[in-house]
Amino acid sequence: MNLYSTKTYSHITTSLLIICSIIFGYFIIKNANWTWGDDYEFLISTAVGKIEWDLHIANHGRLYPLGHFDFNILTFIHGADGPSAHYILVLISFFIFVFLSFRLYQDILQNTNANQKTISWIILISIIFLFYYFYKIFFFLVYSERIIIILLSLFFILYSKFLSTKKLPYAIITLIVSIYLCFTKETSFIIFGTVAGLNLLLNVKNISKREIIFYCILLVIIIIFLSVYYFVAYRSTDTYYSRHSTFEEVIKFSFRNLKILYIATALSIWRIYCILLQHDRKNFYIDSLLFSGILHAIANIILKMPMDYYYFPAVMLSLPALLHWGVRLYNPNWILTALILISGYYVRKFPETIESIQNLRITSNHQFQELTKLLNNVDSAYWLQEANVTSVNVGLMSYQRELLGVYYNYYNKSNKITEINNISKIPDFAGKKTVIFYSNYNNINNNQDSTLEKIYQLGYKKTNFSAINEINIFVN
Repeated sequence: MNLYSTKTYSHITTSLLIICSIIFGYFIIKNANWTWGDDYEFLISTAVGKIEWDLHIANHGRLYPLGHFDFNILTFIHGADGPSAHYILVLISFFIFVFLSFRLYQDILQNTNANQKTISWIILISIIFLFYYFYKIFFFLVYSERIIIILLSLFFILYSKFLSTKKLPYAIITLIVSIYLCFTKETSFIIFGTVAGLNLLLNVKNISKREIIFYCILLVIIIIFLSVYYFVAYRSTDTYYSRHSTFEEVIKFSFRNLKILYIATALSIWRIYCILLQHDRKNFYIDSLLFSGILHAIANIILKMPMDYYYFPAVMLSLPALLHWGVRLYNPNWILTALILISGYYVRKFPETIESIQNLRITSNHQFQELTKLLNNVDSAYWLQEANVTSVNVGLMSYQRELLGVYYNYYNKSNKITEINNISKIPDFAGKKTVIFYSNYNNINNNQDSTLEKIYQLGYKKTNFSAINEINIFVN
């Protein structure tokens, strides 16, 4: 009877996970469309049939050429250059993420004191929690963290198989995955350095020769990556990626949005005590997840990254370790109850989030169609940038200008945008249709009001394209 009951619970939770995944997946592809911003990376690559790999090489000190490499498969499929095809690929990766997360959590929770029924519910609620927590990387195309969390799950599943079987194929595939991950985001090497360092420094007497070789190869991979980074990106760059944030701002951001990582940090301090003073060497696989997640998060704090998606790999690594120790140290039903309450708090926001994203996609689609009509009816276009603007705003406007050029060329391939710094430099072409793009970041200039007045005096009217952030569009 107990066996039957356990299987029934397992079937119920698995069925619920499949249903929730299908519902979530439906909204990934519903109203798929380009949106203003970082989608420009696809408009100059896979959306026009070009392989994307070099966009993130030596660009402001960045080096992650494989961040979007999976999208290149679309260039080999006829007609797969639109937004729908790109989001279908994201949908497939989402289902892979669900499957791998399910396997990872099974591996991590199976040797705890929880019964199988409780474990089934903990796995279900945990993954549903991650649906909302990670929604951004599945509802938008640009985030390389999507492929990172998938491959990290695969890495630790294969790593676990290697530890339990010592079979060479598992080690080889795991190492290949680590190489790929190093070039999807620069901080990924910290994860593998933690796995290797933890075992070689503190557990070398208790592991096999094959494991030692495995960890040494991981370190070699890290050295190779850092060497490539130094010669390709670091040495050839004089301006480095920055969001102009302070440590204080990043710490405040982390307190508001990353409470789970502070709990994981407290747990890691306890685990350090157990390892160093109580000589606990039996849980290094779980500790590898925990410590690599925390160190990855610390690295992003040091780099002053105040964006939540940079910390998603850290959450993906830390959460299963938290659940493992929570279930082992406390009543599993308490952990399940806490997980339900926390997940309910976050998931309750989900309908509003989905509605917001759907509205953005629908609005973007409509306004880009209107923009196409507008651009196809003008004879010339100008980017008006005032001469006296702060260096910070110049940087922001440079990004705007780059985006505008890409979108403009994508929707109107025949014309180019001319950059000017004074409204008087627009030629007087009688009877010619002209469009002026004027950034809100010009507002640092005291002459902005007079510039706008001159634009209106010349007979230009402002058009409403809210999807194109912070850029005013005037047509005569």
